Amino acid sequence: MVQAITPEAIQALRQSTAQEQLALLKDLKNSIVGHDQRKELAVRHGVLDVLLGIRSPEARIQATQILGSLANAGAEYVEPLLAAGVAEYLLEGLGGRDERLVTASLQALRSLAASWNLAATTSNATAIAPLPFHNWTNTFVALAQAPGVTARRLTVLCDIAAFTAVEGSPFDTIILDTLAGLLTAHAVASSQFEDRSPKSARHVAPPPAAVPSILHAIGSIIKGSNYRTWRFILSQPIEELFTRIALGDGDLRYMMSPKYGLLNGEGSLLPPLHIPPYKNVSYASSFPIATVDRGHDIGLIGSDLDHANAVVGWLLHFARSYDGEDRCTALKVVALVHDALRATTRSPPLEVLQRTHDRVRQLNYLAVPLAVRLVEDSSLRPEGDKLREEACAALALLVRSERDLQAGAVEAKAIKHVCMSLKRSFDPITLSKPMWSPRRIISDEDVGSASCRLGRRGLPREVVHAMRWRKGALDAIAALTHQKDDLHRKAVVDAGVVGCAIEGLRPFEERFLEGGAGRKGTLGSNDGNTIPVVLAACNAARSMSRSVGLLRTSLLDASLAKPIITLMKHPNHNVKLAATDVCINLLNEFSPTKRDLMAEGVVSILCEQARGDKLELRRSSIWALKHLLNTSPRELRIQVLDELTPEFLMSAMTGHSSDIASSSNGNGGVNIRLSSANAAGEQVDLLNPSSMDVDPTPSHHLDDDEEDEDDDDEEDEDGEILLDEPSQTHYQTSQLRSTLQSSPAQKQSTAIILQRYHQLEADDHFKSIQLHTDIQEHSLDLLRNFIYADAEDCVALTTHIYTTLGSIRLLDFLASKLSPLSSAPQRTPTLYASTPILHSTLRVISHLCASSPPHKLTLLAHTPLLHSLLPHFSHPTPSIRLACLDVIVNLTWVEDERDRSPGARERVRLLREAGLEEKVRGLVGDSDAGVRERAKVAVRQVEGG
Repeated sequence: MVQAITPEAIQALRQSTAQEQLALLKDLKNSIVGHDQRKELAVRHGVLDVLLGIRSPEARIQATQILGSLANAGAEYVEPLLAAGVAEYLLEGLGGRDERLVTASLQALRSLAASWNLAATTSNATAIAPLPFHNWTNTFVALAQAPGVTARRLTVLCDIAAFTAVEGSPFDTIILDTLAGLLTAHAVASSQFEDRSPKSARHVAPPPAAVPSILHAIGSIIKGSNYRTWRFILSQPIEELFTRIALGDGDLRYMMSPKYGLLNGEGSLLPPLHIPPYKNVSYASSFPIATVDRGHDIGLIGSDLDHANAVVGWLLHFARSYDGEDRCTALKVVALVHDALRATTRSPPLEVLQRTHDRVRQLNYLAVPLAVRLVEDSSLRPEGDKLREEACAALALLVRSERDLQAGAVEAKAIKHVCMSLKRSFDPITLSKPMWSPRRIISDEDVGSASCRLGRRGLPREVVHAMRWRKGALDAIAALTHQKDDLHRKAVVDAGVVGCAIEGLRPFEERFLEGGAGRKGTLGSNDGNTIPVVLAACNAARSMSRSVGLLRTSLLDASLAKPIITLMKHPNHNVKLAATDVCINLLNEFSPTKRDLMAEGVVSILCEQARGDKLELRRSSIWALKHLLNTSPRELRIQVLDELTPEFLMSAMTGHSSDIASSSNGNGGVNIRLSSANAAGEQVDLLNPSSMDVDPTPSHHLDDDEEDEDDDDEEDEDGEILLDEPSQTHYQTSQLRSTLQSSPAQKQSTAIILQRYHQLEADDHFKSIQLHTDIQEHSLDLLRNFIYADAEDCVALTTHIYTTLGSIRLLDFLASKLSPLSSAPQRTPTLYASTPILHSTLRVISHLCASSPPHKLTLLAHTPLLHSLLPHFSHPTPSIRLACLDVIVNLTWVEDERDRSPGARERVRLLREAGLEEKVRGLVGDSDAGVRERAKVAVRQVEGG
């Protein structure tokens, strides 16, 4: 009975003899198992402190089983269990020789890790205390590699590793290396490959039944980290597996490519595919890794991609061998590895493009249909089934980065099945009612010790299941509509799920998270969502709002403005950022939702966020404001500038914020050194050469849909310092540069590649500098859009800018952006700002030149600015040369006959004296057709003047 759990009963357990204690522990265990109220009473009466004092072997097994039952009760028990020191007590039990105690301790640790994971991934709180798993790594390695380890024990070990690998939490990658070794040992033992390495060097093969759990743990560990993913790909057991298989002498990993179907010496584990060679330009648009994906130049070469493709094919073989939840687990690992490969380099050579093309074609044929089938099958599963939660999420991971994979999924009718899952995830949820008790539960105010106070009760498990199912479906909607293909978005609208996406923008009220949901009979679609679901809904709304047609119909009818404004005021930073990212698309000139947002006060919110200290929020806010100013009335532009303040705008464009003043050169460049030895033993700066600048890298969840941003596709992003031989001008275009080498890329050691990935993820200072560079670019674009207007407004707005910012101050600033990096006056070769910064600066100058003749003369009188233009007529990127010509065309434009003489002729004379006419004529024979035609226009106007 419930009355049995009393302070007196707990005290009797403390004072009993060994024999009596064992009997009392068994009675307590039988009393609380399956009875939540008794568990709560036991904790509040101090049972945890009593249990941790038990040391006799038999009694300790019973105590450990009781602790496991309490840990399995839910997220609210995590805080008292950690406060009492239960994690340390259980880890201590793993060191004993009694196998029963080790098994019980592992089961209890699994329950504790599962409840901790539930609290960490569903709570609206900013953070949860980490699990104090000291020396867990050594224990895991010893138990996982023990001879004769059972499938059950290995599964429990992998589950603990998976539950504790929460994104953003520290994790020892030695566990990942161990899991990779177990997976390769299974491959050899199951005759997938014949290993020629000595048997003494191999890991003990795990039981086949534990392999899906190993894959699940690997996927959980590498999720969200390119470093961990590459550590798995390049781990020693996996490298040895693919270099020592019996295919012949030498490195024959290319024989395991999609073209050959993963040869293993006896045949192919996968169907070989006929893949045409990559040799046409259209491939770049189909696989944006070539141009628009601003990744990092780590120094990988073709053989590295051969190895990585072999790993993808090997994992794909696991997915094809399993079904149900196990297949879903393997597909998620395939997707995570593919994502890491896609982010490898910014503009890879042809051999890397070919290998990427091969891998994408293989995934489209062999992986995407499996993922879509899983989504279809998941809808037939019973309530609470794990496949429901994971199927849509796996599909989203697989297709989110490749347009061809998205098209393949849509062709396989993925949108139909995903939309059906999304609708069903909003069905009312019947909640189990708490058990009634005639006694009053002790309140937390009556309890003194932290080990006797329960944490936040949180959400019922059935609600958590629905939230995960809903999040996966929303992620899949966002992934399938990510590219600029309105046909996919139209299919989503026709399926009738736009309303579901809008409902997903409503977060739970605090009373639900405090346990109020359990007192209701049902939970409806209007009651709210967890923070992860809200973020996924924002992602889906942003993806859907890239369509002009949807902005004017479905999204407008769904009243998207009010929930977005509400989320922009949410206390959670990630929610604010996601809602602001949606505004980037909703505030475009063609969006009718813009009026509703402005009526709700979006301008003041964005300006306040822009002036705040959160860099990501500042970048997105300025990005949204620059879209808002495009084609807006003059009064609104001036209002935005007044609320931002001219001083803030100058500071944002300059990049001289206080927290980076010591590291930024103000030209879109940075001085940050992370030195290490290269393959030749030389000390090199792994992230940047001296005084190197960093190209802005939009985060993976941001997309600028403004038309002028498409110029980025034309940029040379090969990660090299670009040299124009006639002018001997150098431009730094990479955002990650390890060495300044003119010779072809050489094979880098695994340690150096992993070190570079780790530094990119671990260096918060480097990330901060990247964000500041993005802020500079968008702030310059905001100024450009401020003065971009019809003739009358353009003159008035240019006058306003010259007055508020100071004409000399502004022109000095623009000249500095075009000048060599000020932090490296002695550097040879001379480096200039990054291409996006140059492009934005030139567009501002071009718009200033489109104003009245007096404003043009003001600019022409600034000799340093004219001289700073000269080197960029030889820039390797066509869009920069084109922007330079636009400046000349606007300066030499004749307003009317009164402006021809002496106005236009005087402007031509000043341009000629500055040496700009010669530069213009030099571009008449440019290799780019657009540049040639614009140069001809400029020459005609110069001669006409």
